[in-house]
Amino acid sequence: MVIEKESKEANEIKAVATIDEENASKVAAEVKGISDQANAKLAEAEPALEKAVRAVKEIKVADFFEMKTVNTPGPSIVTCFKMLCLFLTNLVQG
Repeated sequence: MVIEKESKEANEIKAVATIDEENASKVAAEVKGISDQANAKLAEAEPALEKAVRAVKEIKVADFFEMKTVNTPGPSIVTCFKMLCLFLTNLVQG
């Protein structure tokens, strides 16, 4: 009688554990899908980031003095400096 009772309790626990395992497997599959998407987007963005970092490293102090002589910078220059400010702010914040 005791063995039957314990066996029944064990089967109930096993059923709950099986359901929990199935739910965990579903969540793990969703997480893997999201992770794969994020990694794909990261791989797509990394070359552009590396190119931008190289371009920023090539900026010389003389370039800033040259820019200072321009009374009204063009829209592309304004955009470039806005992006540079954002990049440097993110670099500092970290």
